[in-house]
Amino acid sequence: MTKIKHLKNGEAPIFMRITVTVNKERAEFGLKKSIAPKLWNESEQRVKGKSASADDINAAIEKTIKKIAETTTYLSM
Repeated sequence: MTKIKHLKNGEAPIFMRITVTVNKERAEFGLKKSIAPKLWNESEQRVKGKSASADDINAAIEKTIKKIAETTTYLSM
């Protein structure tokens, strides 16, 4: 989680970053999800815990990673 401006409720929005190695460009986009910064596991890049919201956010992260991998595979064919 990068050092970003927190929302009014104290939570931090979750962003993903993609780096294209060919031209070294980066794209960053929000997942439209947010969490309290203390709930973020920096090393695993996931939300800590097993609450419904943690499971929901972690599932959204996994789904997005899978979609990026599928798109990358498709584009490299």
